[in-house]
Amino acid sequence: MLEALFNNQLSIPENRKNNNLAEELKIQAKAKDWVVHSEKTRLRPGRVIEYMGRYIHRVAISTHRIESVEDDHICFSYKDYADKGKQKKMTLTPQEFIRRFMLHILPERFCKVRYYGILSIKNRKSKLLQCLALIGKALLHPRFEGLKMIQILELLTGKDYSLCPC
Repeated sequence: MLEALFNNQLSIPENRKNNNLAEELKIQAKAKDWVVHSEKTRLRPGRVIEYMGRYIHRVAISTHRIESVEDDHICFSYKDYADKGKQKKMTLTPQEFIRRFMLHILPERFCKVRYYGILSIKNRKSKLLQCLALIGKALLHPRFEGLKMIQILELLTGKDYSLCPC
């Protein structure tokens, strides 16, 4: 997979090709022990899903965010979620930009979360229900599924909005 990126999709500036940058990067990437470090989060589940969604459904960086590419630097925009989602710019050397981008490339035979296991689209209806039955759990439906907005408001507030408040 890495070979294919260097041969087809990843362009190395002409003045860097003589320095064997591509070979150096391949050697570094292959030498890396690809072990995922995970720890218990202090975030609410919704925040974790929101965070993961930014990575599992898209490429690491889309081309519209790259603002300039020069021989000695690459400038791109990003959203700093640690600083209230502010738009910021970052400038990196080509080597550092490629290194960071390659951290998001899945190893061969790995697939993105959205296509995996019992939660994949083709298994969600059949296998998920079967798994829940095996462990004695019922499929949870959203609390307000099928209700109209006025019904949801009435349930949440306890008020009858079909009556005039006067």
